[in-house]
Amino acid sequence: MINNKIQYGVKVMLLALVYYVAGKLSFMISHDNYIVTIVIFAAEGFALATVIRFGKELWPGVFIGQFVLAFSSGFPLVPALAVSAVNSAEAFMGAVLFHKYLFDVELKRIKDIFGLLFLIVFVLQIFSSVLGNLILLESSIITADGFITSLFT
Repeated sequence: MINNKIQYGVKVMLLALVYYVAGKLSFMISHDNYIVTIVIFAAEGFALATVIRFGKELWPGVFIGQFVLAFSSGFPLVPALAVSAVNSAEAFMGAVLFHKYLFDVELKRIKDIFGLLFLIVFVLQIFSSVLGNLILLESSIITADGFITSLFT
C-alpha cells in the first residue's frame, strides 16, 4: 500500500516536472515569452498524453507543474492557482472524454486520430482558452482590449 502511494507520488511529481520544463521551453520560443504564447504549448500535450495513457488520477501533476510555471513567471497567487485548476481540469476532462468515446491510446485507427484531434481543437482548447483568458482578464494580467487577441493565441 505504501509502495503504491510512493509510486503515485513519483508519477505525479514527474508529470509536474515535465509539464514545467515543457512550459518553460515553450515560453522561451514564444512570441512574447509570457504566459500567453502563440506557439504550441507543449506542456498541455504532455499532460494530455500522460493522463490518457496512465490515468486521469495523475491530474495533480498538471496542477503542480502549471502552478510552479505560472507563479515563477510572476503571476500572483490566486490567478496562478486558478489557471492551474483550469489546465488540470482540461487534462482530466480530456482523459475522461477520450475513454468515454472508446478511442484507443495506440491511435491505430483513423477514428482515434481524428477523434483526438477533434477533442483537442473543438473542446479542450476552447475550454482552456476561454477560462484561462477570463482569469487573466479578471486578474488584470491582460486588458479588455487584448482579450480577443489573447483568446486566439
